[in-house]
Amino acid sequence: MNSESPKHKDTPTTSAIIGKNIEKLEATSSEEDSKVFDTNLVVAMLIATVTFAAAFTMPGGLKSDGMAVLYGEASFQVFLLFDAFSFFLSILVVFHHFMVATVSGVLVAAPSILIQYSIGGMLVAFASGMLLVLPKHSPVGILVCLICGYICLSIVFKLRIVPVRLAANGS
Repeated sequence: MNSESPKHKDTPTTSAIIGKNIEKLEATSSEEDSKVFDTNLVVAMLIATVTFAAAFTMPGGLKSDGMAVLYGEASFQVFLLFDAFSFFLSILVVFHHFMVATVSGVLVAAPSILIQYSIGGMLVAFASGMLLVLPKHSPVGILVCLICGYICLSIVFKLRIVPVRLAANGS
């Protein structure tokens, strides 16, 4: 004698429900990964563009012989160093994305971390550029340096905003 009713025959099993949920999670995860991938690429390209342009529009301008006016200043050296640092990291992220798109299974480094350090480099370059063009001991220049320094240290030492996934869980 069959004790199952027709209602139970049409009800999906627990494993079928779990299987469908896993498929949905994988599809959602894949879409989110693709969005993150695209966002990283756009941000890296913007950073590369800005830092490339900054290298050719020197703070203080150029002399008639093409040499930077403020070349001898320590802040100018810091500006150049961190502008180049930021540029190279962002180009590394762009290269990484190119390699992932063309060669399967290649992962150079974590692009989001490289972008964070690139942003930190841009902040230092910006602050040193501001120091160059403002009068010495300018309160505005000091304030800009303090703000940029705080943000840069927050990036470097990972004292940044908690990721959205953890914040949503209450952790």
